[in-house]
Amino acid sequence: MVFFAYLFIFAVILLPLLIVIFLFKETSPKYYGYLFWGALLVVWAALVFGYLNDVKTEFAFKCKNIGKLPPLDQNTVKGIITNLELWIYIFPSVVAAIGANLITDFIKIKKPANTIGSSIT
Repeated sequence: MVFFAYLFIFAVILLPLLIVIFLFKETSPKYYGYLFWGALLVVWAALVFGYLNDVKTEFAFKCKNIGKLPPLDQNTVKGIITNLELWIYIFPSVVAAIGANLITDFIKIKKPANTIGSSIT
């Protein structure tokens, strides 16, 4: 059962990030691509923040109802919640910062000239 929990966390949090990084590197985005990928990363970071916050709340609730979980001492539960609170802020902020950097690149890059009409003489 624990394996499926780790698999779900990988599928929700890490797999989309790996897909976005792979697609960004393979497609080499042009002008509007920076805006699209940056906005996608910022929105995804907000969703992961909400998901991890819900996981922390659910874990804390289940620890109060100790009958549903194996007995854990108070220090272990406090350590798990502290570590989870740390990752709630670190991981989404790093992903959002990468997205903000891509949006900044979109703002700084000059818009490419329209080459479609220049080939017709």
